[in-house]
Amino acid sequence: MIVPMHKVTLFISAPHQDEALVELRKLGVLHVQHVRPPQSEDISELESALNSVEKCRQILDNTEKPVNLQEITDIKAEDIVSEVLSLIAEKQQIVSRIDEKNTLLEWFETWGKVSAGDIEALQAKGIYLRLYDIERNLLSSIPEDGFAEILHEEKNQLKIALISESEKV
Repeated sequence: MIVPMHKVTLFISAPHQDEALVELRKLGVLHVQHVRPPQSEDISELESALNSVEKCRQILDNTEKPVNLQEITDIKAEDIVSEVLSLIAEKQQIVSRIDEKNTLLEWFETWGKVSAGDIEALQAKGIYLRLYDIERNLLSSIPEDGFAEILHEEKNQLKIALISESEKV
């Protein structure tokens, strides 16, 4: 018995297209025919929204505490997706700032026991202290109104404390 075919249009996010086509071929009930995808702003917006939803779903699937979206009935799906993606972006910014601070902390730890309070106390008395990692050949370019105390030498690299009565050095 020959059954007349019906046309069906499937919307599948780009990352899952190959997987979906493989599964459809396994079923053997569809004849997959590629059509030239129409281009419009609406389709672009839908693709963007679909990608956002997919990203949000992956994030929620990978959380330590499972999220049951079925229990959330008072909130629109768009609002959930927007909030999750916003929180992830904020988390990435915070992690980036933490990494920057840790790098700065590691740099300061190489100087030994130097406290911000000590540096501020010297500044209050008109003595300005700056810490630098420099190459040995730059030692001669230190301004005349500053004094460089070499704290550590390693090959061609120097750790110096530049001491001056001028804030601009």
